[in-house]
Formats: sequence, C-alpha cells, structure tokens
Amino acid sequence: MGCKCIVITQKYFKDKLKYKAALFDLDYTLFNESIFLREVVLLSNIFSNPEENISKMTYSFRINSHNIIDDILSLENKNTKKNSDHLFLIMREINIELPC
Repeated sequence: MGCKCIVITQKYFKDKLKYKAALFDLDYTLFNESIFLREVVLLSNIFSNPEENISKMTYSFRINSHNIIDDILSLENKNTKKNSDHLFLIMREINIELPC
C-alpha cells in the first residue's frame, strides 16, 4: 500500500543526503505510528481537546485515511491551509525516537 506511506526524513543517510527520513505506512508494519501522530497533535497546539482527538486516531482511522493531515484536522473542523502546513511542518521537523 504505497499510497499509505509518508516520507518525512532520511535518518540513516544523513551523511550522504541533505534530509533525514523516516517512512510511515500507517498500519503498524514498522512500528506503532500512533506514537508519532500523538506527538504531532500535542505539539501542534491547534486542537482544543487533543487527547480526545488522539483517541479517535484508531488503526481503522489511519488505515482508511487518504490524507492523514486533513483527516486529523477534520476531527475538530480545523481544515485550513495554514493548519495543514503547520502539521506537515511538525511531521517533517519533529525529533522523536520511535521503537522499531
């Protein structure tokens, strides 16, 4: 399911490439992506009830998403270009150690 992949940084090639990377397929194949998405939502400061939104980001929610950023924002009707860009920036820049 290549469409479920989000390339964010390139972690293991940092000496050879300009960017760091991590690959997420949103279905627990590599690790529990909910850890990553939880941190993104909390760091965004966009949502009035982030914990409630995090609880709605279930496996089914993620696996059926065609645009995870828009779907997360739609949980509180926060879909704007500014918010979308903000979440994407957090996803791209976040410094989080994830278990494999």
